[in-house]
Amino acid sequence: MSLKLWFHPLSSFSQKVLIALYENDTPFEPHILDPGNERSLAELKALWPFGKFPVLRDEAADRTIPESSIIIEYLAEHHPGPVRLVPAARGGGERPGPFGGARRRGGAARDGRAGTGRPGRRNRRRGARVPGAAASRAAGVAGLAAAIAVSPGGYTPTPQPPRLHGFPPLPT
Repeated sequence: MSLKLWFHPLSSFSQKVLIALYENDTPFEPHILDPGNERSLAELKALWPFGKFPVLRDEAADRTIPESSIIIEYLAEHHPGPVRLVPAARGGGERPGPFGGARRRGGAARDGRAGTGRPGRRNRRRGARVPGAAASRAAGVAGLAAAIAVSPGGYTPTPQPPRLHGFPPLPT
């Protein structure tokens, strides 16, 4: 068998990979890990130094694949079955992935510009502020400080009548 999976049966990440393997009837050799057994952990760390599971070893391709989502993408690309494990790209084209192409996640835009080109916090100039936000924060902090200073003995919360999830307060 060319595929070997190191996993723990109670790990949800391991179960995610097991579902993908069983769904397509992909043959594999299971290696169940026991976190309390030093020999089992040493075997895993020899395979993957971080010591996290699940880890898939493809002997035919001489590859070690960690992390459940990456394992599933690897299975979809190199050991496909009747069930599609990864959705197709929009427009019917080939979906780029970690083993077949470069998937863009931020960084340089396609035309070479820096950044993602989307408005938001990432593209805002460093130090730029929303107008009036600082004054609003200062007024809120000053008001809170004044309320604490006036209260005898420091801050005591004002008792509030119970509220029922958006309904008006109950009459007291």
